[in-house]
Amino acid sequence: MSVTRYKDWASKNKDAKFTSSVEVTWDSAPLAAGIGGVELVGFGGRISLTNTLQSRLMLAYETRLPKLRAALFA
Repeated sequence: MSVTRYKDWASKNKDAKFTSSVEVTWDSAPLAAGIGGVELVGFGGRISLTNTLQSRLMLAYETRLPKLRAALFA
């Protein structure tokens, strides 16, 4: 969603104070992992979303680890 479309949505669904506080900045520096993906931070750093290849691989590893242990040590 583009910034303009988001601000249009916010002006219809939120108050003017919220709409005026919407700010989007792009950081083109590579992520620390170097694999790629997206990291979003909002509300002054209180909410963050990390959707990088490395974070998704770690999630898959952590969720599959019990099955892997059962297969190896059964």
